[in-house]
Amino acid sequence: MFARSFMLALCATGLTLGAIGPTIALPREGREPPVPENPRPPQTPTPQPPAPVGTMPILIRLNTFSCQNADEDSFYSNGDEPYLFVAAIYADGTTIQLANLATAQVRIQSPSKTHGNLGRARVKAGDTFAVPTSTGEFRTSILPIGGLPDSLAKQKSMVGLIVIAMEEDATPTDAANAGQKALVRVLQTELNKAVQTVSAPDVNTLQKKIADAMKQAIKKESLSSISGIFSVVDPDDYIDAGFAMWSYQQIESAGSAGLPINLTFQKSGVRYSIAGLVKKS
Repeated sequence: MFARSFMLALCATGLTLGAIGPTIALPREGREPPVPENPRPPQTPTPQPPAPVGTMPILIRLNTFSCQNADEDSFYSNGDEPYLFVAAIYADGTTIQLANLATAQVRIQSPSKTHGNLGRARVKAGDTFAVPTSTGEFRTSILPIGGLPDSLAKQKSMVGLIVIAMEEDATPTDAANAGQKALVRVLQTELNKAVQTVSAPDVNTLQKKIADAMKQAIKKESLSSISGIFSVVDPDDYIDAGFAMWSYQQIESAGSAGLPINLTFQKSGVRYSIAGLVKKS
């Protein structure tokens, strides 16, 4: 299901001005200026804690979706309805410290919307369009893993991106959403276990667990409604999955230019691709 192996095991402050009271008129000769009622005391700025040393804000952005070959692009059909399962994974010093691996965990960002999350239907071969920000943009900050020499910590602090391309048919939206939740749940459990035990997860086993959990969640939710029962005959099509991974060091070295993201998804008669970037922001 994944094109590459996981290697995630080891992986503005401003001053608040005091509120200004009512306008005070200039005094006329022989008169004192009026005193504002209930004058407000100056507000003391709330001190902000400094960001940990090594904090690096980053941006992951999927820019464009392209369809080279559509699944439903014949005389009798009106194009594809593609959508994505997306998960950005962070295995870095924000939640991983070498001295306390028992509580280490990865962070995952994943949009909950599934059906229609590319904002386009009737997609045909040759179509290219922008990926909505709500589906393809992720912002956070990462840190080098604590307890390692700086250079090694930056090499072992990782950012990963998993994208699964789907084509909508008769699966209910609630069922597709259940599949997204299952994806995140299995990733969180298995990758947490990997970093806590400093062991690389078995790719084939992880792939099977994700696929089984998603299928079971989708089937269970589908069969909970009369309309969903018909999705057994015409379920949403799984097209393909893509995976990309970068270290803190790679993202830092690339600077504002960033690193390209190029993922391809294909099965018999279907080919989609996505272009984007990851960069220090």
